[in-house]
Amino acid sequence: MKTSGFLAALLLISIFVVSCKKDPSGLIVGEWKAADIAYSQEISPDIKQKLKETLDEMKASSLWVINADGTFTKTILEESSIGKWVLSPDAKKLTLTYEDGNSEVSDVVELTNSKLVVSIEINDSKNTITWEKQANKKK
Repeated sequence: MKTSGFLAALLLISIFVVSCKKDPSGLIVGEWKAADIAYSQEISPDIKQKLKETLDEMKASSLWVINADGTFTKTILEESSIGKWVLSPDAKKLTLTYEDGNSEVSDVVELTNSKLVVSIEINDSKNTITWEKQANKKK
């Protein structure tokens, strides 16, 4: 009898622990602003300042709204894109499928309640964007 009671308690604890485990896709829902944009490609000194200015404009104008229904709107430099997003079950890959059918898959470097760091390779350059969640802006 003691064994069956112990097994029942163990089963209940296991169910509780599994049910309390937070779905990582819930962390991604909200409004995000770009905080940093980094790239691995070498940039010639004559265009470095212009690139810095462009990246600063991109950060200042960025807004990425990720909705719980699997849709998103991303605005950078007054260009808006909409589509659908999917986070892999292990929260290591984020796939964006735009309304025109094009897709991009990013590596998720970090995902917390307030920070999302994604990395994607474009034209032989590894680009990393750090997004910061805007306070009290969950969608």
